[in-house]
Amino acid sequence: MDEENLDWMMDLSNIILAYENTPIKLLALCFSHQLINRVYGGSVGLSDTGFVFGTADIHFRKSEDMPDQFGELVDEFRAKNGALKWNLLESHNDEVQTLGKGAIVVASSKHCLNEMVLVRPNILSMQSHPDLTPLLMMKKIWPAIVRKGFVDKASEADARKQMKCVDTKKCLDFLRQFLSSNLKSN
Repeated sequence: MDEENLDWMMDLSNIILAYENTPIKLLALCFSHQLINRVYGGSVGLSDTGFVFGTADIHFRKSEDMPDQFGELVDEFRAKNGALKWNLLESHNDEVQTLGKGAIVVASSKHCLNEMVLVRPNILSMQSHPDLTPLLMMKKIWPAIVRKGFVDKASEADARKQMKCVDTKKCLDFLRQFLSSNLKSN
């Protein structure tokens, strides 16, 4: 993050820390995924695979590698919905490279090892964009990244084709389950 000392980021960092030992769940996406992991001691840097735009297959780790309550949540969701592998929208140049103390990788992709991270029992973060639709990505993000030279305008057809089949609903169902769960904070 180039702007690491901006006042608003410091203010947001302090707000995040205030929620650590509360029953309130936090969900962080994309930039806030990066910020929240930095707040807890992780590092953020340029993606090893270069600028990422389109979709990525997100693969969950084994639930045995997760804290008990979160692993149970994952197992319960898997039992109802099948394998936890989602194709989700992505747009990023930076990513979480190392985790802070106590954070656990929940899911990874070929573009991002730390794709989804359980930062604390009540704080879940992810690099991808279940908050966007393919139409919004192409209308709002695509023109900006073409203008900045991150992608070539000629690759638009490939980007649109890649976004035809995304698993946003499954991901949002899982996130709803996390947000309404009784997982306890530290």
